[in-house]
Amino acid sequence: MKIKILTSLAGINFSYSVGQIAEVDDKTAIHWVKAGLAEPVDAKQFENAVIEPPENAALKAAKDKYPKHIGGGWYELPNGEKVKGKDEALEAMAKLEKGGNEEGGDVDAAGGERPDDKGNG
Repeated sequence: MKIKILTSLAGINFSYSVGQIAEVDDKTAIHWVKAGLAEPVDAKQFENAVIEPPENAALKAAKDKYPKHIGGGWYELPNGEKVKGKDEALEAMAKLEKGGNEEGGDVDAAGGERPDDKGNG
């Protein structure tokens, strides 16, 4: 998108002077216009520009952190559920991401209950 620079801007890969017309990606153009650093050359193009919403930060953090290996072949999911086996944990994560929030407790792949951390089971 073409924008007119209203204040001098410089970065690692660019340098713009006041009044210069620059071609930048839509996301950058929208941010700079909203910040008052530039104005759109073509107002219609600016109005029609769309920025994709960022991925939910909590979901992204969960993807990076979970399933979390907690020892003995057990994995913890973001909802606190514990699953035995990495493949089963990854499958359960996929269900959670799709919205399948099934309550199942702590169950291993063979269907047996996981003993609690206090040795009561």
